[in-house]
Amino acid sequence: MSAVRIGSKDAGTGDGDCRLIAEWVRPVRLRRAGSVRDASVRYDSRQYKMLFRWLKFNAVGAMGVVVQLAALSLLVRIVGLPVAAGTGLAVETAIIHNFAWHRGWTWADRKDKGRAGGVIEALRVLFRFNLSTGLVSLVGNVLLMQVLETTTRLGLLTSNLLTIAICSLVNFAVSDRFVFRPRK
Repeated sequence: MSAVRIGSKDAGTGDGDCRLIAEWVRPVRLRRAGSVRDASVRYDSRQYKMLFRWLKFNAVGAMGVVVQLAALSLLVRIVGLPVAAGTGLAVETAIIHNFAWHRGWTWADRKDKGRAGGVIEALRVLFRFNLSTGLVSLVGNVLLMQVLETTTRLGLLTSNLLTIAICSLVNFAVSDRFVFRPRK
Protein backbone atom coordinates (compact mmCIF):
# COMPACT_ATOMS: atom_id res chain seq x y z
CA MET A 1 0.00 0.00 0.00
CA SER A 2 1.40 3.34 -0.86
CA ALA A 3 1.48 6.04 1.75
CA VAL A 4 -1.08 8.81 1.75
CA ARG A 5 0.43 12.04 0.40
CA ILE A 6 -0.17 15.06 2.61
CA GLY A 7 2.03 17.74 1.08
CA SER A 8 2.89 18.66 -2.48
CA LYS A 9 6.24 18.27 -4.22
CA ASP A 10 6.27 21.96 -5.07
CA ALA A 11 6.00 22.96 -1.43
CA GLY A 12 9.12 20.97 -0.60
CA THR A 13 7.40 18.75 1.93
CA GLY A 14 8.67 15.52 0.43
CA ASP A 15 6.67 12.38 0.89
CA GLY A 16 4.80 13.55 3.97
CA ASP A 17 3.22 10.11 4.28
CA CYS A 18 0.68 9.28 6.90
CA ARG A 19 2.40 6.27 8.43
CA LEU A 20 -0.29 5.80 11.01
CA ILE A 21 -2.88 4.98 8.37
CA ALA A 22 -0.49 2.63 6.59
CA GLU A 23 0.37 0.82 9.83
CA TRP A 24 -3.27 0.28 10.76
CA VAL A 25 -4.71 -0.56 7.33
CA ARG A 26 -2.01 -2.67 5.69
CA PRO A 27 -2.04 -5.63 8.13
CA VAL A 28 -5.83 -5.89 7.75
CA ARG A 29 -5.58 -5.84 3.95
CA LEU A 30 -2.81 -8.45 3.91
CA ARG A 31 -4.64 -10.75 6.32
CA ARG A 32 -7.87 -10.53 4.29
CA ALA A 33 -5.97 -11.32 1.10
CA GLY A 34 -4.47 -14.39 2.79
CA SER A 35 -0.91 -13.34 2.10
CA VAL A 36 1.98 -13.52 4.51
CA ARG A 37 2.69 -10.28 6.33
CA ASP A 38 5.49 -8.32 4.69
CA ALA A 39 8.59 -8.01 6.91
CA SER A 40 8.74 -4.26 6.29
CA VAL A 41 5.33 -3.71 7.91
CA ARG A 42 5.77 -2.41 11.42
CA TYR A 43 2.95 -4.10 13.26
CA ASP A 44 2.37 -3.67 16.96
CA SER A 45 -0.26 -6.13 18.13
CA ARG A 46 -0.94 -4.04 21.25
CA GLN A 47 -1.82 -1.05 19.08
CA TYR A 48 -3.96 -3.22 16.86
CA LYS A 49 -5.76 -4.73 19.86
CA MET A 50 -6.29 -1.27 21.33
CA LEU A 51 -7.83 -0.03 18.08
CA PHE A 52 -10.34 -2.88 18.03
CA ARG A 53 -11.02 -2.46 21.74
CA TRP A 54 -11.66 1.26 21.11
CA LEU A 55 -14.05 0.42 18.24
CA LYS A 56 -15.90 -2.07 20.45
CA PHE A 57 -16.02 0.50 23.28
CA ASN A 58 -17.62 3.00 20.91
CA ALA A 59 -20.11 0.46 19.57
CA VAL A 60 -21.19 -0.41 23.11
CA GLY A 61 -21.28 3.29 23.93
CA ALA A 62 -23.52 3.95 20.93
CA MET A 63 -25.94 1.29 22.14
CA GLY A 64 -25.73 2.80 25.62
CA VAL A 65 -26.59 6.23 24.21
CA VAL A 66 -29.78 4.80 22.71
CA VAL A 67 -30.63 3.14 26.04
CA GLN A 68 -29.91 6.36 27.95
CA LEU A 69 -31.88 8.61 25.60
CA ALA A 70 -34.86 6.26 25.62
CA ALA A 71 -34.80 6.01 29.41
CA LEU A 72 -34.41 9.79 29.77
CA SER A 73 -37.34 10.48 27.44
CA LEU A 74 -39.49 7.94 29.23
CA LEU A 75 -38.60 9.17 32.73
CA VAL A 76 -38.86 12.93 32.03
CA ARG A 77 -41.58 13.17 29.38
CA ILE A 78 -43.87 10.28 30.32
CA VAL A 79 -43.26 9.57 34.01
CA GLY A 80 -42.75 13.28 34.73
CA LEU A 81 -39.57 13.15 36.81
CA PRO A 82 -37.43 16.29 37.11
CA VAL A 83 -34.54 16.49 34.62
CA ALA A 84 -31.86 15.83 37.27
CA ALA A 85 -33.57 12.71 38.67
CA GLY A 86 -34.48 11.40 35.21
CA THR A 87 -30.94 11.95 34.00
CA GLY A 88 -29.45 10.11 36.99
CA LEU A 89 -31.70 7.09 36.51
CA ALA A 90 -31.19 7.06 32.74
CA VAL A 91 -27.41 7.20 33.17
CA GLU A 92 -27.45 4.32 35.69
CA THR A 93 -29.55 2.26 33.28
CA ALA A 94 -26.98 2.88 30.53
CA ILE A 95 -24.10 2.12 32.93
CA ILE A 96 -25.47 -1.34 33.75
CA HIS A 97 -26.19 -1.99 30.07
CA ASN A 98 -22.66 -0.93 29.07
CA PHE A 99 -21.04 -2.97 31.85
CA ALA A 100 -22.69 -6.16 30.63
CA TRP A 101 -21.50 -5.54 27.06
CA HIS A 102 -17.99 -4.40 28.01
CA ARG A 103 -17.43 -7.38 30.29
CA GLY A 104 -18.76 -9.87 27.75
CA TRP A 105 -17.33 -8.35 24.58
CA THR A 106 -15.01 -5.33 24.79
CA TRP A 107 -12.79 -6.71 27.56
CA ALA A 108 -13.86 -10.39 27.38
CA ASP A 109 -10.20 -11.47 27.26
CA ARG A 110 -9.65 -10.02 30.74
CA LYS A 111 -12.39 -11.76 32.69
CA ASP A 112 -12.02 -14.74 35.02
CA LYS A 113 -13.16 -17.94 33.34
CA GLY A 114 -13.99 -19.93 36.51
CA ARG A 115 -17.64 -20.22 37.60
CA ALA A 116 -17.44 -19.44 41.34
CA GLY A 117 -14.58 -16.98 40.98
CA GLY A 118 -16.30 -15.49 37.93
CA VAL A 119 -19.36 -14.33 39.89
CA ILE A 120 -17.28 -12.78 42.64
CA GLU A 121 -14.94 -11.16 40.13
CA ALA A 122 -17.91 -9.87 38.11
CA LEU A 123 -19.31 -8.17 41.22
CA ARG A 124 -15.90 -6.62 41.97
CA VAL A 125 -15.59 -5.36 38.40
CA LEU A 126 -19.17 -4.03 38.45
CA PHE A 127 -18.33 -2.17 41.67
CA ARG A 128 -15.19 -0.66 40.08
CA PHE A 129 -17.13 0.16 36.90
CA ASN A 130 -19.93 1.90 38.79
CA LEU A 131 -17.50 3.66 41.10
CA SER A 132 -15.26 5.02 38.37
CA THR A 133 -16.91 5.34 34.96
CA GLY A 134 -20.33 5.33 36.54
CA LEU A 135 -19.37 8.19 38.82
CA VAL A 136 -17.83 10.13 35.92
CA SER A 137 -20.98 9.55 33.87
CA LEU A 138 -23.46 10.30 36.64
CA VAL A 139 -21.78 13.39 38.05
CA GLY A 140 -20.71 14.67 34.64
CA ASN A 141 -24.12 14.12 33.06
CA VAL A 142 -26.16 15.56 35.91
CA LEU A 143 -23.95 18.65 36.30
CA LEU A 144 -23.49 19.30 32.59
CA MET A 145 -27.19 18.70 31.87
CA GLN A 146 -28.14 21.28 34.49
CA VAL A 147 -25.70 23.80 33.02
CA LEU A 148 -26.72 23.16 29.41
CA GLU A 149 -30.45 23.07 30.15
CA THR A 150 -30.38 26.36 32.05
CA THR A 151 -27.87 28.31 29.95
CA THR A 152 -28.42 27.14 26.37
CA ARG A 153 -31.30 26.42 24.06
CA LEU A 154 -29.92 23.12 22.78
CA GLY A 155 -32.89 21.08 23.97
CA LEU A 156 -33.06 18.02 26.20
CA LEU A 157 -31.67 15.33 23.90
CA THR A 158 -29.01 17.49 22.21
CA SER A 159 -27.73 18.60 25.62
CA ASN A 160 -27.65 14.99 26.74
CA LEU A 161 -25.74 13.87 23.63
CA LEU A 162 -23.13 16.56 24.25
CA THR A 163 -22.68 15.53 27.90
CA ILE A 164 -22.37 11.87 26.89
CA ALA A 165 -19.62 12.72 24.39
CA ILE A 166 -17.68 14.74 26.95
CA CYS A 167 -17.89 12.05 29.65
CA SER A 168 -16.99 9.20 27.30
CA LEU A 169 -13.56 10.66 26.55
CA VAL A 170 -12.45 9.92 30.10
CA ASN A 171 -14.28 6.62 30.45
CA PHE A 172 -12.29 4.59 27.91
CA ALA A 173 -8.98 5.26 29.65
CA VAL A 174 -10.48 4.63 33.08
CA SER A 175 -12.09 1.39 31.90
CA ASP A 176 -8.95 0.09 30.24
CA ARG A 177 -6.53 0.97 33.05
CA PHE A 178 -8.64 0.58 36.20
CA VAL A 179 -11.92 -1.27 35.71
CA PHE A 180 -10.97 -4.05 33.29
CA ARG A 181 -7.25 -4.03 34.08
CA PRO A 182 -5.33 -7.11 32.96
CA ARG A 183 -4.98 -9.91 35.51
CA LYS A 184 -1.52 -10.37 36.93
